[in-house]
Amino acid sequence: ITHCVFTSNVASEFAGGALGVDFTSSPSLNNNTFLTNSAPFGGAIFASGSKGLLFSNSKFLGNLATTTSATGGGVLALQGDANNTTFVNCVFSGNKANNYSGVLKGEGSTRFVNCSLTGNSANYGGITILFSGESVAFENSILWGNSATSSGADVFVNSQTATASYSLFNPTQSSGSLTGSNNLSSDPLFTDADGADNTYGSADDDLTLQSSSPAINQASTSVTDYPSTDLLGKTRYGSAPDLGAYE
Repeated sequence: ITHCVFTSNVASEFAGGALGVDFTSSPSLNNNTFLTNSAPFGGAIFASGSKGLLFSNSKFLGNLATTTSATGGGVLALQGDANNTTFVNCVFSGNKANNYSGVLKGEGSTRFVNCSLTGNSANYGGITILFSGESVAFENSILWGNSATSSGADVFVNSQTATASYSLFNPTQSSGSLTGSNNLSSDPLFTDADGADNTYGSADDDLTLQSSSPAINQASTSVTDYPSTDLLGKTRYGSAPDLGAYE
């Protein structure tokens, strides 16, 4: 699925505001935008039993998981032994869950490579809360300005496995530790993260980096699934590529 815009779709009864994926398929999604979709579970996407889902060069803006009694996943809800899910060169801004997991309701392992995540929110786990058997890894990524009304503004680790390498985040913004190396913890200096309307999760959010950003030239080309171009198709260059979705 490529070069599509999914906007303001609603699944009122169960899951996957814009898209549902079952165990018989493992699609690749490239250069798509998911904007202000909603559902009780998986505000934008729901996938059950899918192995190796790949999302690349895509934006997830202002999607909402509406359930107040379980783990919602503002962007994506996984279940049914789904595993090996990967996001590459993706932006997540202003996504929300009314209860758990503003971005991801996980299942198995999930990786974020050269992704930028900001302004996402939930009651627990502004990005995600992990449960038994789940893991999340951030590589060459930026986690900044996410929030939780109760705990885990970035990640609520919940005694599971969360790692970050060659990434930028504030360790105090997770409940539990993100283990790993070569990480930074200062303001990434996005150009205008909440856009001209001063609202996270709308089309004008600008997560490119200012020229003085500490995230410039700090990524590693050795991470698995490292992209040689950024979200806009610009070649990554310099002594090292930049963190996040934009070069």
